[in-house]
Amino acid sequence: MSFLNVLDEALKERASFYIKEGKLKYKTKLGGLSIELQTKLKESKNEIFEYLKDKELSSKKLHRSLPLLV
Repeated sequence: MSFLNVLDEALKERASFYIKEGKLKYKTKLGGLSIELQTKLKESKNEIFEYLKDKELSSKKLHRSLPLLV
């Protein structure tokens, strides 16, 4: 299973991901994620981290390139 599939599965379970102090973190709804999904996330952690880091950098670049509206 690709890391994007794992990420999609977690998002369907209402997990939210973020990077804090250089580490991948996530929050879940009350009750958390299944042990199976937690295992898949651990196995895909580095790929998900890189993917989100790239998305964050792309978002910052886009934000800086947009003109200010007055």
